[in-house]
Amino acid sequence: MAKWRKGEARWRRASFKKWTPSELKRLRDEAIRSQPASPEDRVITIRKGDTIWDLANQYLGNPWLWPRLWAYDGNLYIENPHEITPGKRIVIPSESPRVVKEDVVEDVARVSELRKEIEVLRKVKNEREERIAQLNQELIALRAKDIERERIKRELEGKLEDALTDRKIYEMTVVAKKEAEIARLSREVEELKEQIYFLENELAQKEAEIRQKEEMIKAHEVTIGHQIGQINRLSTQLDEERKELEQFFAFAGVIGGIIALSLSH
Repeated sequence: MAKWRKGEARWRRASFKKWTPSELKRLRDEAIRSQPASPEDRVITIRKGDTIWDLANQYLGNPWLWPRLWAYDGNLYIENPHEITPGKRIVIPSESPRVVKEDVVEDVARVSELRKEIEVLRKVKNEREERIAQLNQELIALRAKDIERERIKRELEGKLEDALTDRKIYEMTVVAKKEAEIARLSREVEELKEQIYFLENELAQKEAEIRQKEEMIKAHEVTIGHQIGQINRLSTQLDEERKELEQFFAFAGVIGGIIALSLSH
């Protein structure tokens, strides 16, 4: 028991969100590469406090068989084995899991990949927006400096009209330096405007890519929902056929008993 509890604690510490899609697929592939399943499966309702680890230990006799339980084709709706919802149904394989369709497993892994790609794109978008906001602030500051320099220029030009001494030459030199500085800053402003233009175009492309990825995820989720619904319908049909067979054998037993009783007389 102590060894099992130690293994459970190690399983609970494992970070599911750090697993790559290929690792998740490998876990499921390892779980489904076994003998064909017995038709005598059990369907139970998840209770509060249940974990796949506990259920694997209770019904499969070994908590380390939890990937087999998670990979079972009736349980594909469970994306995160660390989070199972009370009240939901879970199928317990009687011996070993049926083979899961490869495309269903790939779809689940692909949805996980797409969600990670969207998170990366959103992060890039946020970084671009922050950079644009920063550039706008720098542009505002440069424009304020430009206005101040224009004021200084006009003031110096007014003084130049009255300057008749060597001071006039000195002030003209200052104006020339200021004008050169203004020209340099104006070029910087134009370069920043050009950078903002390219950043805005790049941001628009990223937003379009994000929308495309989100549409792909929605399409995959709809496909997975249809497949889960089909699995549930097949399970219900099998239950109904099993009940009909049981009723038929029960009726056949009664008829056989009556015939045997008649023959004995």
